[in-house]
Amino acid sequence: MASGRRCEIKYQRVERNPSVADATAIAHLAVREKRFGLTLVLAFFDRCGNSDPASSAPGSAGSQFPYTGEPIKKGIVMDKIIRATAADGFIKMAVITARDTVERAREIHNCSPTAAAALGRTLCAASLLGEAMKEENATLTIRVNGGGPIGSVVAVSDSEGYVRGTVGDPSVDPPRRRDGKLNVGAAVGQDGMLTVSRDIGLKEPYIGSTELRSGEIAEDLTAYLLESEQVPSACALGVLVDTDRSIKAAGGFIVQLMPGADEELIGKLEDNIFLMDQLTTILDEDGTDAVFAQVLKGFEYHLVGEAPVGYRCYCSRERVEEALSCIEEKELQEMIDTGETVEVSCQFCDARYAFTHEDLRALLQKESEKN
Repeated sequence: MASGRRCEIKYQRVERNPSVADATAIAHLAVREKRFGLTLVLAFFDRCGNSDPASSAPGSAGSQFPYTGEPIKKGIVMDKIIRATAADGFIKMAVITARDTVERAREIHNCSPTAAAALGRTLCAASLLGEAMKEENATLTIRVNGGGPIGSVVAVSDSEGYVRGTVGDPSVDPPRRRDGKLNVGAAVGQDGMLTVSRDIGLKEPYIGSTELRSGEIAEDLTAYLLESEQVPSACALGVLVDTDRSIKAAGGFIVQLMPGADEELIGKLEDNIFLMDQLTTILDEDGTDAVFAQVLKGFEYHLVGEAPVGYRCYCSRERVEEALSCIEEKELQEMIDTGETVEVSCQFCDARYAFTHEDLRALLQKESEKN
């Protein structure tokens, strides 16, 4: 890669409606030019699922948001979501196993163990909620900001459960809790909000939020589901980090009670969850079947669906060019005049795009002809 100035694509949430600041389905592409301190903010809709998956392969004609993410090639990718029902449909449960997905995120962002756990839990939560959406081109974004040293944790899912994410400061790694577990709550903080934005292609996204309870993500998501969506739920999310900092296991589950569930059923389910083994231990040693068996112990349950999931980013050189074309001519000309190569890196993945001053001049000329 030619030496030169480095830029970074940042996806920032900004208000579309003054009453719902910092939580919308508009993604903004901010190109930060670090040498000159320029901040160039370019608006784009984050409709990552609008193109047909078959036409989104790299280099495919007409692809608006090509897929550029690759799963980790360590044998067969087993990341998936499995859904089941129990108690004559009064209980619905979904389990995700996502080791490769979270490992990919850890590698991209060079996460500390605690940052990997925070981001991994949020990715699993977004995947579970995103894959449950019925609208084909929908996207779901979870943003967690508790005022802690890690900053914002963001995860975005398409309607198939494929996710990408980012974390403010991936190096944050506070001392472990007294029980020896990673202290995600201390990294995230508790003075803030968990916000979920669902974009199904309408004029405005559906946005809901709740105050953080612990910053541990699962408890906060449970509160959100009850308060914002009025669905009594139990949620568990976990990431097990190995001694070499790689991800040994990751996943979670959401159990939801449908209207009309009696108190005896609820009590039995609560007891099962209270008595179950540690989630990441189950996933690491026994797999998803054991999660269903422990949570739904004493219930007859039926598996109703299974879907592969993974880490997927929709950035592309074409999309970056479109972003650069929206920069004011004066600022773009300033970048051209240096004669240096500008390297743009995606915040969600490790893709990098190099633009020489000739590339930028051609882009400026093209835009001038349009005008």
